[in-house]
Amino acid sequence: MAPTEGLVMALYGPWGSGKSTVVNFVVHAIEALPESDRPVVLNFNPWWFGGHEDLIRRFFDQLMITLKKRGVVTERVRRAMANLADIVAQVPLTEVSAGARIFSRIARPKARDVVELRRSVENALRDQPRKILVILDDIDRLSTEETREVFRLVKSVANFPNVVYFLAFDKNVAIQAVGSVQGVTGEEYLEKIIQVPFELPLPDKSALRKLFFERLNMILASTPDGAFDQTYWQNVYMEGVDHFITSPRDVARLSNTLSVTYPAVQGEVNAVDFIAVETLRVFTSELYQVIRQNPESFAGASSGGFGADANVDRLRSFHDAWLENVDAKDRVALKAVARRIFPRLEAVWSNTYYGSESLGRWRKELRVCSPDIFPTLFRLAVPEGGISNTEMGAILTSTKDASEFSEALLELSASRRPDGTTRLATFLERMEDYTRDDIQLEQVSPIMSALFDVGDELLRADPGRPGMFGFGLDTRMGRIVHQLIRRVASEHVRFEILIDAIQTGRALTFSVHEIIVLGQEHGRHSERNPSPEEQRIVSEQHLNDLEALCLNKIRSSAKDGTLIEAPELSMVLFLWGGWSDFDEPRQWVEEICKDDHNLLNILSAFVGVSFRHTLGDVSESTHYSFNLEALTRLIDPATVVERVSELARRPDLPVEQERATKAFLRAVERGDGDDEDDSD
Repeated sequence: MAPTEGLVMALYGPWGSGKSTVVNFVVHAIEALPESDRPVVLNFNPWWFGGHEDLIRRFFDQLMITLKKRGVVTERVRRAMANLADIVAQVPLTEVSAGARIFSRIARPKARDVVELRRSVENALRDQPRKILVILDDIDRLSTEETREVFRLVKSVANFPNVVYFLAFDKNVAIQAVGSVQGVTGEEYLEKIIQVPFELPLPDKSALRKLFFERLNMILASTPDGAFDQTYWQNVYMEGVDHFITSPRDVARLSNTLSVTYPAVQGEVNAVDFIAVETLRVFTSELYQVIRQNPESFAGASSGGFGADANVDRLRSFHDAWLENVDAKDRVALKAVARRIFPRLEAVWSNTYYGSESLGRWRKELRVCSPDIFPTLFRLAVPEGGISNTEMGAILTSTKDASEFSEALLELSASRRPDGTTRLATFLERMEDYTRDDIQLEQVSPIMSALFDVGDELLRADPGRPGMFGFGLDTRMGRIVHQLIRRVASEHVRFEILIDAIQTGRALTFSVHEIIVLGQEHGRHSERNPSPEEQRIVSEQHLNDLEALCLNKIRSSAKDGTLIEAPELSMVLFLWGGWSDFDEPRQWVEEICKDDHNLLNILSAFVGVSFRHTLGDVSESTHYSFNLEALTRLIDPATVVERVSELARRPDLPVEQERATKAFLRAVERGDGDDEDDSD
């Protein structure tokens, strides 16, 4: 459709709306034409050439290279173009023959006949049979000066015959760039150059969604169906993500990002949350950084009722502040998606509260609102020492076999986190997320067998106390035992599972600990009222049988010499005395303490630890005490004071035993049955 005197066409569209794609379609269609009908195409992208001072020269360079390759013009025409280019651009031409450059320098008059030069070029182009299509894309990527230079170029050579110029750019950007040129507005200036303008149609929203969803299907192809909540996805997408998908480029930006980042955390994060968070990273990086740097203000639960979320006023101020700082056109969508993926914000902007009971479900669903999962989405990796969802699944699968599960637990207890604790506590906490529904009833018995077999080894591997507000391993393991055993409907079957696990297992301290908890439901070992009979895990008779079994395990352990190595030995000794009489443990302690090493172990067993956090302290402090009164029920302290004094002077004592000897001697000296050491 190129007329004899040339034509300038333009395709208008905002940045990222698909102008380059349309240009590619045009080129593809032209290349499909028969050779005789195919025009010569010069795809000149001004963005490739930095510096506006040589833009026109570069254009003539590329034009002559293209025409020479296609055999369209003669050497004489190229000389005429070189001379014309010198007039327009004042930069030496590079892509002409040496003879043409010499000729140009020799023949360059002081006052050239520009009209004659143009006429010779125009005649040559008019006489040749091929049409020429010059494509200029990405004009809206240029600086203001470079944009002006492009339009100066087009204006200078726009009326070459048999040449069509096809420009693609954002009209508003171009109007601002050219500003007021030659006494006219930017829009009037463009109208003088552009003869045939086209507005790129706005993309169909349904088509954009279809394109985006097709790409997501490929990225998430290996994500199990059960791990993707379709209803949750529809809410998150329509309320937030969809707002940012306004052009094909938006689809490309987000889908390309997800194709790189999602495989790194697949199976470790909730796919819907990950898409939402990556949408924020791509389109609103400022808010993304706010969330990333303030997890305590987004992740976690709120509490309802009196004093609900004591920090709600502070949180409201914080969240209102970032919402005020985002682009006004994005506020509704950003607020909606933030409330969806971080339920805690419901307490800020409405009157809905999510308590701590939701944390386990969120963690199990790999939601970003879980404090345990939050770091994975923002680090694109499971934190060092954490339990990946893949690993979690593998270990839970091993619960079908007691020996395999025992081995897995021991491996976790041998693996340390950066803070020095074992990974076992992390696993046990996450395991509670699965005890209600996911673990099958047939898995309960092997899990019990494993815990009652290696429980003491696990306690020895991580003997440190959890801190003032934490839970010890014995408590975490006990919670799993009770959560699972309560799912067994028959009291008799519950008793059979427990008695088999205790009878065949090697763990003495853990068994005693669990029997104490069972006894508390009956009002034993506790000042609280007994639980209603229908809520007790075992009957009173079966509890008596379990206590008798544990008493026999203690006696057997005392006989074979392994009792001295039992974790929480003082507790075991007192239960021994409570289930029989104190003569038995007293005789054993008096005999065993004839050995210095055993004496030190007994003393260490009566050192207690507590944690305090007083006004003005940044962190809690650790305090050690010696329970002399309890020890006196098992041995007369006076009979060992002299030996302990000698042992305390030994330079090779381990820290725990050194602390125990000093605490014992101070308690004896004070004579009040208790001593407290604030050394730590």
